[in-house]
Amino acid sequence: MNLAIIGCGKMGEAMLRGILSAKIIDPENVIIADIFEAQLQKLAQELKVQVTTENELAVKHADVVILAVKPIHIKSVLENITKSLKPNVVLISIAAGVSFSQLNDYTGENDFQIVRAMPNTPALVSSGATGVCFSHNCTEQTKNIVSQIFTSIGLYSEFTEAQLAAVTGVSGSGPAFVAIFIEAMADAGVLMGMTRKDAIAFALQTVEGTAKLIKEGNISANEVKEAVSSPGGTTIAGIEALEANGFRHAVISAVKAAANKAKS
Repeated sequence: MNLAIIGCGKMGEAMLRGILSAKIIDPENVIIADIFEAQLQKLAQELKVQVTTENELAVKHADVVILAVKPIHIKSVLENITKSLKPNVVLISIAAGVSFSQLNDYTGENDFQIVRAMPNTPALVSSGATGVCFSHNCTEQTKNIVSQIFTSIGLYSEFTEAQLAAVTGVSGSGPAFVAIFIEAMADAGVLMGMTRKDAIAFALQTVEGTAKLIKEGNISANEVKEAVSSPGGTTIAGIEALEANGFRHAVISAVKAAANKAKS
């Protein structure tokens, strides 16, 4: 199987490294296309993959093409490469909010197998969460290949196209929301007398540890909250302050806003 990746920014590189690390495809069967030649040469030397600045050349022999480009570029990229694609190619788009209908329009209704995927930035450290949906004509073989690709960079699950906007809101945009929470926790620690270094370290470890406890400890988020909240204690006083300031509503509103933007 031959793989082409169009766009080698952070997400494209993360997917490339995950695929090679999992030995899904041999490096000699992978070609990367990007406009930044220095980045291409770095990857060519380190990972032994083929590189080019020409998108049409990259996809010419590809069985699978990953479109790791921003939504504003997806139309021009697809219009540029469509004539060079093999008839049975699998196109994997990670462009948020670009629908199957739009992708089909950009490829001239060629009935390619198309996959929409929403990975997130923790994929950079192989801890991503990727939601995927498939066009009607995707084969079981294609679904298996896609599963292998995204499992190599973290959690993977299949959704309907209608659900993918919610995935964008929860996990696609979620890392930014979590980062703001960590930043705010650290700022509060500094306000109350901790050094900046200690405040960041403890905020990070608290978020990481809590997530690990819920994920691996067979305990729900609500159970963690209840376990920490002693009657009349410090935690319940803090929770009261969160609720008084609309914390839960703010989080729900942020996810909803991101999901709605993905639909527009």
